[in-house]
Amino acid sequence: LKAAGYSMDDKGAMRTMPPQMSKDGLPTVILDIRNGEQHMERIPIRPDKPLFVEDVVNDAKLIDRLGRIKVTVVRETTPASPPVRMDVDFDSRGKKIMQEQNYALQPNDRLIVSKDDTTWVDRALEGTRFGRK
Repeated sequence: LKAAGYSMDDKGAMRTMPPQMSKDGLPTVILDIRNGEQHMERIPIRPDKPLFVEDVVNDAKLIDRLGRIKVTVVRETTPASPPVRMDVDFDSRGKKIMQEQNYALQPNDRLIVSKDDTTWVDRALEGTRFGRK
């Protein structure tokens, strides 16, 4: 579960993360890049402009740096509930985020990015399993 972005206490129970602020006092999201090594950084959310998944991917040039990627947003809910995991799909070329999954990011969201090592055959087979062709 930790590898998927969930936060656990020493007894294995889910825990919520306290709100984190940037140096400027702005709420932040966590960009968690997993490319052999784990790189994490906080990205501030400005109150006058929403921040979307596509904004972070484009600003960090993640597709240029990593190639085809997988992106997952992990969002905290209430202290008694587990976080929500929202996978982000890309177009068939792996270059553009599907607009219906270009989520507006909220404070304390964790954006987990990793290289997508699946082949075109894997992706084609996955599409047929769910009735998509």
